[in-house]
Amino acid sequence: MNSTSKFTSWIDLNNPQMCTWISNYLDKRKGLSEYADSRAFHEWNPRYQISDFINQIVDTATDRELISKMRKSWNQGKLRNSYPKKGKKQYTFVLSNDAHKQLVILSKRERKPQNKTLELLIFQHYEYYAEVKGELKKIRKTIKDKKEELKKVEEKLRSGKAHADIKPISS
Repeated sequence: MNSTSKFTSWIDLNNPQMCTWISNYLDKRKGLSEYADSRAFHEWNPRYQISDFINQIVDTATDRELISKMRKSWNQGKLRNSYPKKGKKQYTFVLSNDAHKQLVILSKRERKPQNKTLELLIFQHYEYYAEVKGELKKIRKTIKDKKEELKKVEEKLRSGKAHADIKPISS
């Protein structure tokens, strides 16, 4: 194994998606034509371009840094692409220092990462919200039913039919 292959061993030339991604990455960052020979570059075959790129790499700090950044970027892209399959999405938001301190304390108490603790808090609060909303709906229905019942009784009183329901006292 030559000295550069340890840096590029993660590159799978049989993965067309990876080869295309690396080709695009290099075009944007460094210029693939700097590494690729003109035949491979003009054929627009990412596999050959990347193979040529790997062969042209020299074990220098600049190339090691380029390969390292490229690998991290590839892995980050794979991770982000896997989120929807797992029912997840990445979010970025601002949190006050006090809220963050409290989240850290709760995370330690629950022995869970901060994102899991935040999910737990959201799920618990939503469950409570749904329960209260359900109870409120039942109470509103009961009030509505009682109002209708009250209207019927008031109507009976106004029409004088209320006394017709009164049974005579039998002796």
